[in-house]
Amino acid sequence: TGLQYHVISDSVHVACQLLSLESNYPPARQLALDMFKRLSSSHPKINEQILEILFVKSQLLQALRFIKAHKLKVPPQRYLEAAETSKDDRLFFIVYNFFKQQQQLDSCEIYTKIFQERFLDLSLIHI
Repeated sequence: TGLQYHVISDSVHVACQLLSLESNYPPARQLALDMFKRLSSSHPKINEQILEILFVKSQLLQALRFIKAHKLKVPPQRYLEAAETSKDDRLFFIVYNFFKQQQQLDSCEIYTKIFQERFLDLSLIHI
């Protein structure tokens, strides 16, 4: 397509238009994300938009990869809450450990408690 061969210039406006086409043409989302990524070097706020798109689309694992790849600091509570409400234990485990490795769990006591309740093997505790 014209986008792939850069016949159409990258712009935030075009990327947003591509996102609006996603329901009729699912690959438009990836084209938009790719365009946003190319624009990110000249538009510092683009990374926030990319993360928001991934978050809204419930693509938490891709969001974590993006955060790590771009060495971003984000408040973990939103991601932990989304993972916890997904009722996907594996996803919650991954998201929690990601932010633990980033040493960003200081104000996340509620999620630490949930993590311990779900994953701490009480049979290993000898009283």
